[in-house]
Amino acid sequence: MPQVHRGDRKATTVRFPVDDMKALDRLAAVQGNDRGQVIVGIIHEYLKSLDFESMSYSQEALPIARAS
Repeated sequence: MPQVHRGDRKATTVRFPVDDMKALDRLAAVQGNDRGQVIVGIIHEYLKSLDFESMSYSQEALPIARAS
């Protein structure tokens, strides 16, 4: 059976604690999804909740005396 196209994807490997993996498997079974789709959904919702605009990526100056 062909898979539904869900957009461009990039693969990654993550090692979960065993108990967390068991919980993900149970959740996937209840939802009727596969484990990967459950993980993608959880991470997607988390990333949507972040306000990247308010995060500061700039570096502060080190407290070093400047030579004149």
